[in-house]
Amino acid sequence: MFQEKDYDWREHDPYALAKFEVVKSWLPKIPRSILDVGCGSGDFSVALARDGFHVIALDPNAKACSMVRAKAESFGLKNIMVIQKDFYDFSSREKFDIVLSLDVLEHVSDEEKFILHVKKLLHENGSWILSVPALQFLYGNFDVLLGHRERYDKSKIRRGVGKYFSIARLRYFGFFFIPLALLYSKVLKTSYPVQKGSSGFLGAIMRILCRIERTVPAPLGTSLLAKVKHKKS
Repeated sequence: MFQEKDYDWREHDPYALAKFEVVKSWLPKIPRSILDVGCGSGDFSVALARDGFHVIALDPNAKACSMVRAKAESFGLKNIMVIQKDFYDFSSREKFDIVLSLDVLEHVSDEEKFILHVKKLLHENGSWILSVPALQFLYGNFDVLLGHRERYDKSKIRRGVGKYFSIARLRYFGFFFIPLALLYSKVLKTSYPVQKGSSGFLGAIMRILCRIERTVPAPLGTSLLAKVKHKKS
């Protein structure tokens, strides 16, 4: 499956790693409880556990869960629990301080159902941090291969997620990669050169661009990141 190949690329992808750094900068300095919904290969879940957060890594994919467990065991982590289960089948007596759903919302068929389930699991003073692919005009071969339903812009997040949550932060990421997205996904209709772009001169350029993106929010991008909180009644 292409999605499983994508899991294997993540830990070497400068783009994914830089996006993780943006998300990490939005987290509290004092470790809290985190539910990572659709954790995938688990690189971020494991990184957060290594930083002291108490993490539940949730994913319905058996290979993904196996990868997370192996990575957690390699570091001897005891503060991460990996659960192979569909999100809607997951329940918890304890509310979470943080819910993460990185590149998940674009896969779900019932967006409102997903949003309400997040709200049910989140502590009233907690935060939901999410990322989604951005800009519908970029929708192409890559999205089809990964099973994306659509791509988002800020107004779409405000209409959907903003109906139930107060938006604390909302920013694009990946401005410099819009031409690459158009070329590979719309014109060439092939996967991105992640492995080539993670090493050598091209890798160095990508890391520099990603470092800029981390600190300077752009007006557009290939991803959209949001941090939201419960609306106060």
